[in-house]
Amino acid sequence: MLAKGPSCILLGLMSFVGIAKGFIADLSILAFTGTPVGKVIPFNGRYVTVAPDLFEGKPRSEDPKAGFNGTEFFGAHGPTITDPKVEKAITYMREQLGIEKIASTGYCFGGRYAFRALGTPQNKGVQVGFAAHPTLLGDEEIKGIKGPASLAVAEGDTGMMAKRRAEIEAAMGTTGQPFTMALYGRTPHGFATHPDLNNPVQKAAKEDAFLQAVRFYETWL
Repeated sequence: MLAKGPSCILLGLMSFVGIAKGFIADLSILAFTGTPVGKVIPFNGRYVTVAPDLFEGKPRSEDPKAGFNGTEFFGAHGPTITDPKVEKAITYMREQLGIEKIASTGYCFGGRYAFRALGTPQNKGVQVGFAAHPTLLGDEEIKGIKGPASLAVAEGDTGMMAKRRAEIEAAMGTTGQPFTMALYGRTPHGFATHPDLNNPVQKAAKEDAFLQAVRFYETWL
């Protein structure tokens, strides 16, 4: 569940803006796209949440029967298209809302951009980043971070199997930044946003990953 708040046009970009009572999305507090489900952890209004629409109203269909052309989708929403949208949201938070400290939260597609935002110069980017089961996150994007970062990864994520997880851990270790990387066993890609809530392992992992992000923010933001 996202924080209650209005949708609005933000510097030409449709966005959600609200005072967080709880959040789970894809670029937070700059929050990036996700499917919010399950238990909400209250934040008692401590965080403003801005969730830019990175897909201009046309996200990937949640209907498994609809089919999905990954090459076409990711080609249409690559860094040259998505980074400027993220930058607009950060600029709005700093210049219009007067926010000095910003954390990025990225799930799936958004995980990569949570890290990219953390690699932007500090006066233009974010201070802390969290990503769950990120898609297409590259080594150079990891090595480029300029602040603390936390990762929640799924054991069954076919895009992040044991070899790739080891590579990511090694890349994180070169940054000189504080980091955590938690592996959630018996979980698939997407468990932190759309788990099978009838599966106690997935349900617990989803809630634990959320708390992982919260604890990391409380420590480093």
